[in-house]
Amino acid sequence: MDDATPPDRPESGADPTLQPVPTQAPVRPGAGRSLRYATLFGLAALLGASLFMGGYLAAGGTGSCSAPSEAFAAFCEAYDKLHAQYVDQLDDNTLVEGALEGLFQYGVADPYSGYMNAEEYQNSLGDLSGTFSGIGAELAVENTENPDDLEACATLSDTCLLVVVAPIDGSRPRRRACGPATWSRPSTAKA
Repeated sequence: MDDATPPDRPESGADPTLQPVPTQAPVRPGAGRSLRYATLFGLAALLGASLFMGGYLAAGGTGSCSAPSEAFAAFCEAYDKLHAQYVDQLDDNTLVEGALEGLFQYGVADPYSGYMNAEEYQNSLGDLSGTFSGIGAELAVENTENPDDLEACATLSDTCLLVVVAPIDGSRPRRRACGPATWSRPSTAKA
């Protein structure tokens, strides 16, 4: 084969069924390794993004609020919409304080229950510090007509009396050796 004959054509007079053997270009050592790493990295990133989106969509595709029950779904929706669409920056602590106050103010039908934030709670403890004292006795209700029927004594009356059961340890009545008989009930004798 001379230099003028292209390598893909056989020389004249040569066997046309014989094809020339292609030669391979020289390969740099490690050239295929970087391509494999790039491919693996791309697949790992694609897998991670798919898992993230799958978890996001499985959770309902909503924001960070997860409702403990179906009844709270509207609360979570409102929370997410506030964060997504409200013009000003929102403080989560302020939102939580308002939600807790609302739970006690409108959700609980007990006038004696209420919510105090941390500062109000600490202030209330200061108001309650000190010592307490009373008469120093354990009290009970007694039905004088039917002692087994205490349910009939929802309020105090002539037959439903508040009686002293026993003095409390360390109290003045205990130190003076007063017992239940001394304290049991006021005298009903008429003069």
